[in-house]
Amino acid sequence: MTKYKYGRKDRRKLSIKIKEIKSQFPKESKPGKKLYNPDPMIVMARDYLKSSQAFKHLRYGNAWPKEGILNIEVSKSLIDRALKFTNSFIRLCKLRGHDIVIRKRKTILIVEGEEYKIRIVEKREKVVNRSGKYEEFHWLPNGKLSLKIDSWDPQEWCDAKTKRLEDQLPGLVAAFELRAEKDIAKREKKRLESIEELWK
Repeated sequence: MTKYKYGRKDRRKLSIKIKEIKSQFPKESKPGKKLYNPDPMIVMARDYLKSSQAFKHLRYGNAWPKEGILNIEVSKSLIDRALKFTNSFIRLCKLRGHDIVIRKRKTILIVEGEEYKIRIVEKREKVVNRSGKYEEFHWLPNGKLSLKIDSWDPQEWCDAKTKRLEDQLPGLVAAFELRAEKDIAKREKKRLESIEELWK
């Protein structure tokens, strides 16, 4: 699931990238059943999420992100799965030459110099409580895992009926690579247009 629009040309480029990633890293393109050889950032996130501190203050039932830790906002029941997915995602990104850094409370994926603020979030759904005098609304975690880009042009992927988020690993990395290409091209186009305006 994504809010981002792909044209026919982009879908073709995306498909080519996915095939390339699967061919280049067949083993890493598949989700691991266990948390194998965790990245140091994952170890830190695991230690935090497994502590009581993470759930001292909840964010709609999910763990509250901490400064210096990967931004993973999930309920207790989804911690292990979120860690396995994020570890696999980080590994495949790094193999493709990208990097992930943490700046205070922000997790940044860097692709070809382009920076994307990302979050691993358990989706929530609105629940209505009519037991009292007045209706009360609550947002509760629903068990669906998602990967989000927070920006002026947001993008999101999450569990689908037939495919979980971790089964989309090559597609996720390919999507970031395609987006970086497009963002770089847009900025270059704007730069050239600015130069043309100066010469008019």
